[in-house]
Amino acid sequence: MTWNPPSDTEIDVDKPIKAVDIRRIRDLSFGWAYESVETTITASAIITFTHGLVSNPHSVGFRLICQTAEHDYSVGDEVFGDVGHFLNSVIIIRDSTTTIKAIFPASMSIPHKTTGSLSNLTFANWKVIVGATV
Repeated sequence: MTWNPPSDTEIDVDKPIKAVDIRRIRDLSFGWAYESVETTITASAIITFTHGLVSNPHSVGFRLICQTAEHDYSVGDEVFGDVGHFLNSVIIIRDSTTTIKAIFPASMSIPHKTTGSLSNLTFANWKVIVGATV
């Protein structure tokens, strides 16, 4: 006897793609439809990203990538966040065109990797990637 998994993740390539299929493809990818390159951040920076998606994203987020070890984070560690996850947080603005703005505060706290206590982040030790899904 052979077990055949359900085919709800399969898409018939001979039929027109429906919105539900596009959502399933996006959900299966576990990724953002738009992802910026690693970008340098500074205190009080306003960074504009052009996403080029076919419609305004309904979800935006960011992740910080450690460049220099700090607060027990190692180089290459990534801290994921949506708006409001950090004290003195990053503000993400999506406008009606194809841009996303990330506004960084003058100082930003991040949880220590092992203790969880809040510590001031050194902007020069991190880069940001902004992402969005439609």
